[in-house]
Amino acid sequence: MRNCFEHPGEKTLEIRDFYWEAETRKTHLPTWNITGDPPGAIAKDVVAIVEFILDFVEGLIVLCAGMQTEHFPYILTRNEPPKTEMPIRYALRIDPSILSGKA
Repeated sequence: MRNCFEHPGEKTLEIRDFYWEAETRKTHLPTWNITGDPPGAIAKDVVAIVEFILDFVEGLIVLCAGMQTEHFPYILTRNEPPKTEMPIRYALRIDPSILSGKA
């Protein structure tokens, strides 16, 4: 969608704010779509975008920490599913195979 917004051509990004539909007496949430495609909920897409950014940044931070501790025997693990009370996606853990000399 960003590409259609920054470089408009035949297809454009259409954004529709909250609106009231009098016939059905319903309020609709904001939507967006590319010309010709069905509209999608902005809120749903923003949640997915934020999840991706959090996942990317947390992985990057953990990898940077790993680069600073190259001499330390660690492995990068993904916590599935993240706990709701502490939603950490990635962790550095001690690699037992390296400590025991089996690697």
